[in-house]
Amino acid sequence: MDYKTAKILIDKYWNCETSLEEEDQLRSYILQNNLPEEFKKYQDLFRFYSDERTKELSQDFDEKMLNLVRKKHKKSSQRYLNWMYKVAAAVLLILSFFVINERFIRVKDQAKKVVEDTFSDPEKALEETKKVLFFVSQKLNKGKEEVSRLNKFKKAEDVVRNSNYKEI
Repeated sequence: MDYKTAKILIDKYWNCETSLEEEDQLRSYILQNNLPEEFKKYQDLFRFYSDERTKELSQDFDEKMLNLVRKKHKKSSQRYLNWMYKVAAAVLLILSFFVINERFIRVKDQAKKVVEDTFSDPEKALEETKKVLFFVSQKLNKGKEEVSRLNKFKKAEDVVRNSNYKEI
């Protein structure tokens, strides 16, 4: 093959327009020893292709490939399961929101019923309010007594802290 034909074939090769026969001719031309400098940069590439054509698969190739496929299948089924768990969690979250919201609405409705005016006579309402306020006042006064006891302890603590024990 001459230089001009090789130049045309290499251009066709890079444009993916060569036939298999033309590629074989180009490969044999580029792999020869006395090659023009312009084509030497392609020698490694075509040598690699030639070496790869001669390689054969190992005896355990099929087994390795089947193992890889099985691993991928396990991972994909695991991903599917993870996806299903996420969907189930989302559905559960939405359902619980609706259940809690429904209960909140019921409690709110019950509270409205309790708060509604229960007395038709204002005098009875005033008497009931006085009773409730008196009860609250009693509880507050009881708490006030407990606080006064604590004040006694506070005073005793201050005396102990401020006295000098240097004499002992």
